[in-house]
Amino acid sequence: KDPISIDRLVLVNPATSYDRTGWPTLGALIAKSGPAFPAMGIGALMATAVQRDQFIRIGRQIMGRINSTASARAELDNMFQAGSQIMKLLPPSTLEWRLKEWLLLGSFLMNDRFDRVTQPALILTGGGDRLLPSGQEGRRLLKTLTHKSNHSKVVDLVEFEDSGHALLDGSFDLLTVMKGSAVFKDVDFSSDDTPIAAAE
Repeated sequence: KDPISIDRLVLVNPATSYDRTGWPTLGALIAKSGPAFPAMGIGALMATAVQRDQFIRIGRQIMGRINSTASARAELDNMFQAGSQIMKLLPPSTLEWRLKEWLLLGSFLMNDRFDRVTQPALILTGGGDRLLPSGQEGRRLLKTLTHKSNHSKVVDLVEFEDSGHALLDGSFDLLTVMKGSAVFKDVDFSSDDTPIAAAE
């Protein structure tokens, strides 16, 4: 018996498509880029994971805080420090390991194990995801999870056509989406025993 009992799944832009993208090669090159790693890593993430409207929203927030040369300098310092923090949290060796051992191996292993998934699943995808083909993968998982297990299992797919990879950016209310899904139809969200109700 599994030590952890998982009742239902919420998959957000699932990375089960990772092995069918160019990221195994590109990610390895970025991780081995030496001194260029910070610029290449952040550049690749910004180009693929952040949508235009997210850039605009972030830019407006930053511009709203700038009212002097000193505040402009402080914002630039904050951005530089944020980049440095990302590089400390995810140095090249950690990135390389996660890409190879988590994403590549994990997506490869999962492809033969979908029949073992017995839990109801809510799949959320961003149609504009440039990091992974999430829209296509969500539709594939809907078909695969429904077909490879008992047909009474509930699998819902919610597609956000104009959203990208950073789907949980606050542009929609996740709790409302969950409440509207058949996957959570038997959950009492008003109960104090429901962890997400406490977080609301």
